[in-house]
Amino acid sequence: MGGCKTKNGLINSDGCSVLSYANSSLLNTQNTTLLYMGFIRKIFGLGPKINYQELLKNGAVLIDVRSPGEYAQGKVSGSQNIPLNKIDEELKKLKELNKPILLCCASGIRSGRAASILKQNGIEAYNVGSWNKFT
Repeated sequence: MGGCKTKNGLINSDGCSVLSYANSSLLNTQNTTLLYMGFIRKIFGLGPKINYQELLKNGAVLIDVRSPGEYAQGKVSGSQNIPLNKIDEELKKLKELNKPILLCCASGIRSGRAASILKQNGIEAYNVGSWNKFT
């Protein structure tokens, strides 16, 4: 009555095929790709895809981490400017908001770093990338 016993989740010791070797190779390649993509998203603070417009409608705060000069040349209406090099100084204030923080910059690199800093300090934060996506 033993049935098929799984060995490494792919081929059973008694010869029952759970997945063919070809399928397992493809599965491993797909899993590796997905893990790699997830790793890249995590490095840049992107995380899972989020409906940022919905978060804003529900009270999230949009912070632009570009320099004051960049911010003055163009910005998202309703956003606040806190340059990346000042984020640490504003942690207490941002934490007291008790709202999700959406971060943007020119390309998403600085906002990714800012999102990581806020998350490490217990603040719900999301890197939305370029501020241009809101215009």
